[in-house]
Amino acid sequence: MLLTGAFLVDLCIEESGLGTRIGLMAIQRFGNKPVTLILGFMTIAWALSMFCSNTSVCMMLMPFVLSIIELLIALLQFCLILASLNLSKAAGR
Repeated sequence: MLLTGAFLVDLCIEESGLGTRIGLMAIQRFGNKPVTLILGFMTIAWALSMFCSNTSVCMMLMPFVLSIIELLIALLQFCLILASLNLSKAAGR
């Protein structure tokens, strides 16, 4: 029953888009450095583990972590596109 409830919470978080919103909030609060993001999620997991089981906390945090990974990949792709545009401008001179 515990895992089923955690799965349902996880599905609701993903369907509502809450994972992306909390992921953006975590990046804003803790910065975009990998060390501070990991520290931030460790803090969140610690706080949630006081009230829930470890398994359900891991399942609840998974959408947040996945949305942050997706956001960082999109940011990296955007930076690569900007860099390629700057290189093509410099080559055209």
